[in-house]
Amino acid sequence: LSSVILGVDITEVFSPARVAQVAKKFGLLAGSSLDLTDGWDFNRNDQKQLAWKRIKEEQPYVVVGSPPCTFFSILQELNKAVHGKKPGWQEKFDIEKAKAIGHIEFCCSIYEYQIKLGRHFIHEHPWTARSWSLPCVQKLLQRPNVDIVQGHMCQFGMKSWVDHRGGEEGPVKKPTGLMSSSWFVRQELSR
Repeated sequence: LSSVILGVDITEVFSPARVAQVAKKFGLLAGSSLDLTDGWDFNRNDQKQLAWKRIKEEQPYVVVGSPPCTFFSILQELNKAVHGKKPGWQEKFDIEKAKAIGHIEFCCSIYEYQIKLGRHFIHEHPWTARSWSLPCVQKLLQRPNVDIVQGHMCQFGMKSWVDHRGGEEGPVKKPTGLMSSSWFVRQELSR
């Protein structure tokens, strides 16, 4: 428990220490980065409880959430068309989609907590993700201090190979939705 820092500036959920590393460069105090790559499994209730404990102990000013978006991609419609009739495929898909919805709901509950305490959150998902229509997200968007803006990942330095793997790299536009309770954050992200 002595390793927990109280009153941090940034805590990340469903993200390795990416934002935290950048925050440190600006003199901000980074809290935890709670991600599968660091052993966090938010399909498990005990792991969610530990994450809640960490968030309550660290008291982050901003929580950055970036839950997996795969099952909310419009490309999943192609998977359904190609694989949907295979035995067991749809059932497996539905189980994984339910887990993905649970991840968004978990993040939204953290965001609600942040707002209740007068703190903030940033939620990132692709602009075209179907997750924006989930009831928990829509409930957040009904709040007068919460809105979504579109940004492009190239403005944050995202790159990919132009022609072939290992070749020249170029910027990736990737339209991304950024929902936040902070007017200032939304203004900066939409530049």
